Amino acid sequence: MRHAIGSDPNLDPRLRKELLSRIEKIDVNPIECSWDQEIRDGWRQYDALMADTRATGLARVVDGDRGDEMLADVHGRRARALFRMASIATAGLYRHHDTMNDSLMSKLDQQRRDARLKLPVQLLPPERDLVVASGANNSSPALASLGGGGR
Repeated sequence: MRHAIGSDPNLDPRLRKELLSRIEKIDVNPIECSWDQEIRDGWRQYDALMADTRATGLARVVDGDRGDEMLADVHGRRARALFRMASIATAGLYRHHDTMNDSLMSKLDQQRRDARLKLPVQLLPPERDLVVASGANNSSPALASLGGGGR
């Protein structure tokens, strides 16, 4: 409830503050923290993630992976084979790079969407029968309407 109230952009800020203060008064879980503390912790985690990203060079890795993904689309099979041979011949010193621009990014984005649409639809698991505790009346009409009674 705290998250729903705290993250609703349509809620009046004064009403949000009042509701959150009332929720904290009736909160019985000593491990949970206030909404403000959750926000501070979230920003702290985000800052730590961004610092780790800068330290490990994740942006370079993502750009490299993106370039590899585009290589197959921009260049034919023979050109890719030549690039691979050039890389092997130079002991990895040569690596072909395509400059990413907006049109290539939009093309890559469309390819990803098309690939996603080709994936099989994952449905929810099949419905299971209800398990009724021993001693309960299994022939109850209410349980039968839920799919678990009378069996």
